Amino acid sequence: MSCNYIYIKNKTYGQSSSSTQRQSEITARPVEVYAFLDPLSEHSWSLEPYFKKLYLEYGNYLMIRPVISRHLSVLTERNLNKLKKIWESKSNGRHFLMKEDSASDSLVLFPWVALVIKAAELQGKNSGRVFLRKIQESYFLKKKNILSESVLTRCAKAANLDINEFKNDLYSTYAKNAYQCDLKVMKEMGIDSTPTLVLFNHEANEQGVKIPGVHHYDTYVQVLKGMIGHDLVQRPKGDLHHFMKLYKITTSEEVAIVYDWPITKAVQELKKLQIQQIVEKVTKEDQCYWEYME
Repeated sequence: MSCNYIYIKNKTYGQSSSSTQRQSEITARPVEVYAFLDPLSEHSWSLEPYFKKLYLEYGNYLMIRPVISRHLSVLTERNLNKLKKIWESKSNGRHFLMKEDSASDSLVLFPWVALVIKAAELQGKNSGRVFLRKIQESYFLKKKNILSESVLTRCAKAANLDINEFKNDLYSTYAKNAYQCDLKVMKEMGIDSTPTLVLFNHEANEQGVKIPGVHHYDTYVQVLKGMIGHDLVQRPKGDLHHFMKLYKITTSEEVAIVYDWPITKAVQELKKLQIQQIVEKVTKEDQCYWEYME
């Protein structure tokens, strides 16, 4: 697939996290990747195998920063208060009303999910990234309703969040401001579709490269190489057991992408781990995935 690169001015964008923490991350990894994602879009979710592969092979060169965004989505005081009243009235004063298997409209769901993810990020960017992945796994693979208290709590625990602090932050102005900051960054960079990646090399202080849409993995590697200015040293990914221990949940298709295997070999290797009782195969509706057995 061809890719039209768009160069945009390098500048410092507003952040909700500690500037000291962010600067230390940039110093250690010269390329910062703003990943503009709609967490409820399968198109954005399809980038997850590439993110994992980039981290495993070239994680010492880059830092991926998800930016929660959806075109034409606006979080206002009015709709936030309206949603809060609905949730509380239907749950006897509790903030979570849905059962795990109840249906929900993604258009209504999105503002809430954005707040939930930003609340998780208040406990650290890495925790926020893990929580986002767990939310998407629950939504796309496990077919769970991510308005459910039990689902959110499990995702929060998997991301090693402080549960009480997480629940307190859900309706805080901090979470709302963090989400509005993401919308501001999206507007400043001229992002009009998701997913879109924007890469900056802060060491070179050059223009950033904007890549809309989903492309072949090699495209992202070539852009990264061009920004670094020399050949990249690829790190060993480790075996499939290591991958499963690190990420806990995967699909056959994702393993095939990460390890450059045919889908038949990916299934074969996963079945070997299944026989060793390292992973188990789970089928949910029309979705099949593999889960690490702790």
